[in-house]
Amino acid sequence: MNKISLSQPKIKELRSEYEKLMKELVEKNTNEQTDLLESFRDAASYDASVSLQQSRINMLRKILDKAKILPEFIKSEKIVLGSRFKARAAGNQIIHGRIVHPLEADPVKGLYSIESPYGMVLSGKRAGEWFKFNGVPFRIKVIY
Repeated sequence: MNKISLSQPKIKELRSEYEKLMKELVEKNTNEQTDLLESFRDAASYDASVSLQQSRINMLRKILDKAKILPEFIKSEKIVLGSRFKARAAGNQIIHGRIVHPLEADPVKGLYSIESPYGMVLSGKRAGEWFKFNGVPFRIKVIY
């Protein structure tokens, strides 16, 4: 089974969502048993809603079953999943970031998916190496 490396806060967030959805599903099933649906259309809408919810629950369960905690800091001489880095563009623009699993990616927060174009360009690079992204040259200053 392939493990999914996620930060502890992300695993907690997914677990919380899973538990909330499970609770809601139990409540829906309880309410369905006590209330008669008014029409076939309501029944179809209800079934679609429950089906979507069950799909999300199944997906979350699979993710949580495979999840392992990604350490806060990764000691590596090159950029790998979990690495934090600082890079400087030729024009002195500084970028701080971390390479993460796609489920955690948020470029606005400096969290770059290892599967994104940016993550793939950075993967395997060492401090001092140059890379180009969108035509802009950057030099990796620090990996931590």
